Amino acid sequence: MFQRILVPVLLVALVALVVVCARSHAPEIQGQLETRARIALLGAGFSDRMVRGEGRVAVLAGSVREPAERDAAYQVVASVNGIRGVRDELTVDPRGPPGRARSLLRARVQSGRLYLAGRFASRDDLKEVLYQARRAWRAAPVVVEDLEPADTAGDPEPWPDLHPLFRILKQRGEGTDTLYRDNRIDLRGKVLSELGQERLRGAIAAAYPQWEVHSTLAVRAAANAEEALQVDLDRLLAGSIVEFVQDSDALTDRGRALLDRLVEPLRASAGRVEISGHTDSQGDASYNQDLSERRARNVKDYLTAHGVPPARLVATGHGALWPLADNTTPEGRRRNRRIEFRIFRED
Repeated sequence: MFQRILVPVLLVALVALVVVCARSHAPEIQGQLETRARIALLGAGFSDRMVRGEGRVAVLAGSVREPAERDAAYQVVASVNGIRGVRDELTVDPRGPPGRARSLLRARVQSGRLYLAGRFASRDDLKEVLYQARRAWRAAPVVVEDLEPADTAGDPEPWPDLHPLFRILKQRGEGTDTLYRDNRIDLRGKVLSELGQERLRGAIAAAYPQWEVHSTLAVRAAANAEEALQVDLDRLLAGSIVEFVQDSDALTDRGRALLDRLVEPLRASAGRVEISGHTDSQGDASYNQDLSERRARNVKDYLTAHGVPPARLVATGHGALWPLADNTTPEGRRRNRRIEFRIFRED
């Protein structure tokens, strides 16, 4: 008798527990599905602002110019894994702004290769972007996955100079998947450290102050000994800078103390590391270039004097060429005066 009563009670309690757990995770699940839908729309050239989540249902709202755009947006969102339904509240307005970008670029960096996909308002734009990518990456491989001109009418918007973006991705973009449309950058994928995230985003924002830069970058585990060294260096350098006497290549006591922390991981690794010097934009460009080179060489000399094999270190100076922040503010200039340590790769 007791068992007959106990079993139904336990079943009711179990169902109640499942319901409570599901409800407690509902906001998290809704947020994840909404993010997936936004990323899918961006990847297809649509605005990510036209979708919102309501539980496991995605709601499309806003306007598009053509019924075909409306159908395409619906299909993109409906194909997102985990979404159980799409409520279409889109309106068609031929005189409204386009719902789909006429120009879209996806740049993915994997295993030292740049993979390009997207569509362009003209064949000339397509050729120019390919030229800029190959010029920035030089001998490194540029793989064309899916580049095509879009079948659109009207005069296209001028395509920006993407050479700085491609150079930044070559230096800092391993493991990233970048989308560009309508003066907006979305950074996705995984990088080695939070410092790497900060510097990648900062470099793009400084190179293109007119762009919106959005990031959903995450941190990944190191895949080999070289990447493990990069993780160690980024961890030791996070929140710190190698200090020098003002307008000099002489290290301060704090600068030497920070370098002392780097000696052990550099001595223990067989990987080659680039020591790159950077300045702010104040003053003469040739003076800044020379100062950045002297500072990088002085750092190398200090480390080799403390037992790091000189063949593993490459010292370079870049002057004010690669800022991470706005040079018009004191804080921005402070961030731009820096020494960076990166796994060395032939240019």
